Amino acid sequence: MYAPCRCSSHPVTSYPRTSIVTYRLYLEAQVDRVSLLGLGENSGPDGGDEHRARLLASSDAVDDQNERLSNARRILADTEMTALEITDELGRNREKIRSAHSRVHEVSGLTNTARQVVQSMRRREVQQKIYLYAVALLLIGSVLYFMYYLSKGRKAGAANSVEDASGGR
Repeated sequence: MYAPCRCSSHPVTSYPRTSIVTYRLYLEAQVDRVSLLGLGENSGPDGGDEHRARLLASSDAVDDQNERLSNARRILADTEMTALEITDELGRNREKIRSAHSRVHEVSGLTNTARQVVQSMRRREVQQKIYLYAVALLLIGSVLYFMYYLSKGRKAGAANSVEDASGGR
């Protein structure tokens, strides 16, 4: 938990390694202690001030690091918030895509049904045209046959009436 101090200008031999805030508090306590007791190699009027200045500079560096960490935490929180919003938006988009996909399948099924109905109607149309042409041909054939029979019957009737007129005398 405690490690030897790297600075050899004061009698402090260890500092706690728990966090930056704890280290800052530790440094401030050491500054107060050294200034009160006047300890250190240079315990003269200039030596204590020099040591105090170094400790205060270390404390300022720790404050700067704490501020950077706070900014990093804020940025991390903002990034996390943005990521959550994006995730929510992607979820909503996924639902919209699924809905559109199901509608596409529904419309595709309706299109297939409509295609089958149209094909069935075309087949019926062709069948009805074939029936109509067959009936028309039968009627035309019947009319032609009837006309032929009538014309043959008149010729035969005319020939019979000529025979009757010439043979009956």
